[in-house]
Amino acid sequence: MVRTNTVQLPGADAAVIRIKGTDKALALSLDGNGRYCRYESRLGAQIAVAEACRNLVCVGARPLAATNCLNFGNPEKPETMWQFSQVIDGMADACRHFETPITGGNVSFYNETLGEGIYPTPVIGMVGLIQPVSQTRGSWFMEEGHLIVLLGKMVEEGEYHQSVSQTLAEFCNGRKGSGDFYTQWVNQLPCPPLSLELEARVQKTCLEGIRAELIVSAHDCSDGGLAVALAEMSFSHFRTPPFGAEIEFPEDFTVESLLFGEFQSRILVTLERKDLLCLQTLARENSVDCLQLGHVSGSHLSVKFGKSLIINEPVSALEDAWRGSISRYFQN
Repeated sequence: MVRTNTVQLPGADAAVIRIKGTDKALALSLDGNGRYCRYESRLGAQIAVAEACRNLVCVGARPLAATNCLNFGNPEKPETMWQFSQVIDGMADACRHFETPITGGNVSFYNETLGEGIYPTPVIGMVGLIQPVSQTRGSWFMEEGHLIVLLGKMVEEGEYHQSVSQTLAEFCNGRKGSGDFYTQWVNQLPCPPLSLELEARVQKTCLEGIRAELIVSAHDCSDGGLAVALAEMSFSHFRTPPFGAEIEFPEDFTVESLLFGEFQSRILVTLERKDLLCLQTLARENSVDCLQLGHVSGSHLSVKFGKSLIINEPVSALEDAWRGSISRYFQN
């Protein structure tokens, strides 16, 4: 928070700071995922840049420029230096595509414990412009009855899709040991696929939808996948109370992959029912899928696959689990 210049309180997809004396605001995001770069360093770096841009777009900003903090193990080891080189190339690919030049940054090497290096972790800082500032958007459900729509594909067929379904099913059936369930599961997964062209089209659709006053709120799908993104949108924030949602998916998708796959180039948005046709038309012009998932309703997050109720949890319980996770971790 920056004195009286903070437009959006912490918790949204990006921070928003007013430029006093103008109708402009700066949005800032910070993203990085070492798990992805551990498996495919170049692709993981592209995803970090894409997600940083996507978070800016979700609050109504046009991405402008980037900085970075590149964190690695011992560069005297050939594999570490190779990862570093791949990350640089991946960042360059993505920044050229989104027209967000790197204005500066720093590198941190020799991050090791007992000879074991950290995951290669490029952290991307991105700045964007909102004009007018009134077009700032939050990342939460705002009102009962608003439609919930997904911009982008539900899943991407391929190795990653199969890995999500297979590994999660194995853990749920108790065939993969014990301990930290999430860490064990996600560390088995490869890096998700990314199309820079599709990513740009999804971001363009979201930003145009906000500027046309069609989109009320927007939230990107990233860590934890679609189920986690839906839950995060339902939580309370400042003056916005918690809201439930009723979601229904067709039965021709694999439950595990659809709910928890970290597929890229997806944004959840909410809007009034009267604006759905306009948003669908806009998405079609940009060759982007626009799928109505459900609507904001009640105090429970309810998810159905066809006629089967898969999730039906009070938002208050989900929010408590989310907000108290760090304290519970250290208590254990």
